Amino acid sequence: MAVRKHSAKPGRTPRATPGNDSQLVVRLPGTLVGRVDQYAARMRQELPGVRFARAEAVRVLLTRALDQLATAKGKP
Repeated sequence: MAVRKHSAKPGRTPRATPGNDSQLVVRLPGTLVGRVDQYAARMRQELPGVRFARAEAVRVLLTRALDQLATAKGKP
């Protein structure tokens, strides 16, 4: 049995990730995905030339939410 390497989609450059990053797959309602996409679009407008895809938007929003929760509980 031959082992095939997963190749990037045509026209896409594979992105390197640091060794300690993990991939997380979640199912989200379409309305929530739409809100994340709207946030990503707003960031692309505010930061022209910066690549701000859905994945970056999710990372930013999740980090902010967790930071707010920690601060609200008195943990810096």
